[in-house]
Amino acid sequence: MVFFLTLLSCQVSISNSNSTEKNRMELKLNNQKTHRWLIILAVVLLMLAVALSVMSYLRNHRHAIAQQIAAEEQALQPKIQYQQTSVVVKPYDTLTKIFKRLNLDLANVRAILALKDAQSLRHLTPKQEMLFLLESNGKLHQISYQIDQTTVLTITNADGFKAHITKLKLEGKLEYLSVPVQSSVTASAKQAGLSRRLTTQLINIFNEKINFNRGSRTGDQFAVLYKNYYVNDKRVGEGDIEAAEFVHNNQSYRAVKFTDSAGHSDYYTPEGATLKSPFIRYPLDRPKVTSRFSLHRWHPILQMFCAHLGVDLSAPVGTPVKATSNGKIAFAGIKANYGKTVIIQHGQYSTLYAHLNGFAQGVKTGVNVARGQVIGRLGETGLATGPHVHYEFRIGNTHYDPLKVKLPAGEMIASAYRKQFLATAAQLFAKLDSKNDSIFALQSMPEQGGPKKNS
Repeated sequence: MVFFLTLLSCQVSISNSNSTEKNRMELKLNNQKTHRWLIILAVVLLMLAVALSVMSYLRNHRHAIAQQIAAEEQALQPKIQYQQTSVVVKPYDTLTKIFKRLNLDLANVRAILALKDAQSLRHLTPKQEMLFLLESNGKLHQISYQIDQTTVLTITNADGFKAHITKLKLEGKLEYLSVPVQSSVTASAKQAGLSRRLTTQLINIFNEKINFNRGSRTGDQFAVLYKNYYVNDKRVGEGDIEAAEFVHNNQSYRAVKFTDSAGHSDYYTPEGATLKSPFIRYPLDRPKVTSRFSLHRWHPILQMFCAHLGVDLSAPVGTPVKATSNGKIAFAGIKANYGKTVIIQHGQYSTLYAHLNGFAQGVKTGVNVARGQVIGRLGETGLATGPHVHYEFRIGNTHYDPLKVKLPAGEMIASAYRKQFLATAAQLFAKLDSKNDSIFALQSMPEQGGPKKNS
């Protein structure tokens, strides 16, 4: 029995040994197959990479050859020669007339004027320059026309006419001018080269602080920072005064322009108070005083002494007369010796404008008007020896001299803009001071320690 069991055990052992050897042989064969497939795959990938490289090389080579052929063909073609002709637009000129003068094909005029962006060529501006680019055979290639200082129209003929409008870059530069007053502000400003427009702006900025009508004196000085606009270093326009200082009677008045986020601009003191009183001093621009406020004046028509409770300002008939403050019209009509008259109520204040030639449209009793709004035209209705406006200023029922009355103070800048304003003001005044280097130390008055600063 033991013998048979031993024999059986030996047979099982031999069988297991044979099975293990078979498995090892199969695993070895599988590994050899996998290795062969990996080698095949690597060879295929290598061949694919080589093929792609060859294809890329051939493609680039063909492109280079095509470019070379195109360049050679272009070099063989004759180059087009252009001739530029400049034309200055004459009064009553049209595009047709200019084409006739240049012997150009008139059929092209209609095609050009049909372009949407070329409509400015229908109404040419005299003295403007037009540049024509012509081919050697006389064919029109291009037109360049400067519509205005910053806009250029270009018409190009390439398989039909096409229009293109270019906006030139506008550059604003701060300019500085310091002017000693010799006779009057206007005469001194003109002599120094300041434009009439900027001179009027300067007077309007300070006219509620300085009575220019009574005349500034020799020894007064002013300096301004103003903007000029340039295109390609060519001056094309004038901006506004950005900062200014005026020394009058040894007192310095300063102003700076500030524009808020809503686009509203005004002039302020360095501290941020508007230089504008709720009232303007005069109802006319650049007024000439012909008769002053007086309680005992000889009347040229009545031939007697009587009170003259206002001021007479002369100007040509038809000159606009403006409301000096916001208010409501209390009277608009004919008022005895005053002739055509407007009376405006401004709270506790009231103003009167007499001897008008006529009233502005919409001006009637009960209507609200704004500061600076035109309410009528200057004339000589009523008792008047010539064209002028008689202007009165009242507080309550009391008359005051319009040229001397202290006008209500201006308001402070809104708190929302104060920080931005102070930064802008500091920057502009620093530029102003760096330019004039405190010329307002009034070299002629060193013993007085220079001008007093005023807002």
